Formats: sequence, C-alpha cells, structure tokens
Amino acid sequence: MQRIKIGLMAVLTIMSISFVYAQNADEIINHYVDAIGGKDNLSKVNTVSMEASSQVMGNDNPVVVDIINGKGYKSVTDFNGQQFVRAYTDKGGWTINPFAGGSDPVALSPEEYKSVKEDMYIGGALYEYAVNHTGTATLEGTDGGAYKIKYTSPDSIESTYYIDTASYLLTKMMRQGQMQGQSVDVTTTLSDYQKTPEGISIPYTTNVDFGGNFSMSTTIKKVEINKTIDPSIFEMPK
Repeated sequence: MQRIKIGLMAVLTIMSISFVYAQNADEIINHYVDAIGGKDNLSKVNTVSMEASSQVMGNDNPVVVDIINGKGYKSVTDFNGQQFVRAYTDKGGWTINPFAGGSDPVALSPEEYKSVKEDMYIGGALYEYAVNHTGTATLEGTDGGAYKIKYTSPDSIESTYYIDTASYLLTKMMRQGQMQGQSVDVTTTLSDYQKTPEGISIPYTTNVDFGGNFSMSTTIKKVEINKTIDPSIFEMPK
C-alpha cells in the first residue's frame, strides 16, 4: 500500500510539472490579460487617473497619478508640504526630489528612464507584449503558487513576473531599478485587485521595496478611466 501511495504521488507530481510546461509564456500572459479585463476592454482605455495614499516611515502621504497610454506618466507625492514628482513621456523623463537637496526638475538618466518607461503603458509591459509582441518572454516554471515569467523589454531591461496559477493576476514583479544613481533590485508586490465599472481589474495595494534600502506601500483611493488629461503636465518645467 505504501508503495502504491508513493507511486501515486510521483505520478501526480509529474502530471503537475507536465501541466505547467504544457502551457507556454504566451498562453499564460494571454490568461493574465483576460484576468485584468481582456484586450477589448483594455483597448478602450486611453487615460487613467488615480488618487492614492502612500505609507512611508509611518506617515500617510497623498499621491496623484495621471497616465496617457503610451504617451505620458506623472506621479506627484506630497511629503509634508514638499512634492516628490516623477514624470516621463515617450521621449524622456524628469523628477523633482526634495530629499536629494533640490526643488528644481532634473532629467532622468537614460538608465533610469529605461527602467520606468513601461509605467506609461496601461495594462503594463505584459499587455503590450501580448498585443504588440514587444520584447521576449520565457516561462521559468512556478514559484510559490505563481507562474514565473522572465520578460526582456526592447531596451534589454529584464524583469521577472509572478502570475498566480489560479487567478492569473500579477502578484509580484522584480527588476533592476535606479535609486540615487545606483542600481538596485526593485521588488513590487500587488494585491487587493478591484474591478472598475469599465471592467478593468486594478491592484489597489502596492508594496515596493528598493533592495532593502527603502520601501513604501501605496493604497489607491479613487480611479477614473478616460478622464481628460492635459498632455502638457508631463513636460519638464523650464
């Protein structure tokens, strides 16, 4: 009987592994796109505006994010009256960082820009990959109940995405980022997905860890889809 049980467990394990690899990265990414709203719904989203609260060192800080799909991204976080700003377009990016000792806008380096430009795309890099076949994606098995997919952008930025094997929602993302001119491993975890009236599922809670040097948690309070956004807000002030 014991041998039968061991044999059955071995068969189930092999079947499980075979099922994982029977699916390829493209199939899993397509399931992910369906889980966050589907290509039809996502194709109708031109802009996203969000109001949120960012928790840093025990303090709640209001955040406003505006995105025009593929054209512009801007986030403004108010830290005790001082504004931290990050903005980028399809041509480049800039930031205002009062914690770096200045209130003037500073252009992002090419490396910084490459590591964040995907934030401009509603649905993220995996949606762009599914629709426009940008970059390359490879399934690297499973890890903790999630499909592990390695994605390399057209700019050769490597990211690892973890997609839940049951819901097909994105639960974690890891990539190289820039912090004060230094390369750091950035880990983003996503949870509390909620669906908008337009049928788009958005993670309302996001935690970002910058290689153990700094971390922050953001909770979305309000989302508006296809609100009119003035493109000039993304341009670097002169």
